[in-house]
Amino acid sequence: MLIQLTDSDLSRMPNVLRKDLLGWLQSMDLDSSLPVQQRDLNLMVMDIAKIEHSNDLDLESHLASEPENQDKSERSQIRLSQLFDSGLTRSGMPVRVRLKRERSKEIGRDYINSLTISSRGTVVYEGEEFDKPSPLAAKLNGSPVNGWEYLEVKREGEWMRLEILRQQLRQVL
Repeated sequence: MLIQLTDSDLSRMPNVLRKDLLGWLQSMDLDSSLPVQQRDLNLMVMDIAKIEHSNDLDLESHLASEPENQDKSERSQIRLSQLFDSGLTRSGMPVRVRLKRERSKEIGRDYINSLTISSRGTVVYEGEEFDKPSPLAAKLNGSPVNGWEYLEVKREGEWMRLEILRQQLRQVL
């Protein structure tokens, strides 16, 4: 059986599935004595690892091979879709963005409400999809801010900063 996945296919794949696929391919212990199709899988493993790294996912096997080239902050970047894939957020969950004092005075309110988690685990605002919180928070505030501190989701009836969910996810990674 031949399955071909493009970079686009892999980038749309849920992070958990992508990580499991990479782990499964690596566990096959491929070598050059195997038939051509299986050696091709080995190349695919290397390609997926590059894609995973470019998507800022924390893949222990890939990171272990190049620890001196990677800053700890790069390895620990979390995306909104990872919170979704882990079950910490759900589709339709309300999202709000806290506004900086100056911006709040300009528009007469403290938060931008009426945002939700999409079916992909991201937040869509004015047709633009955000998988990282800081670009969204910066867009709404008119200047750079730490989105993990400025975005909140409503869980079990209470507003919770994304920073708290990110910490929970890091504990299980």
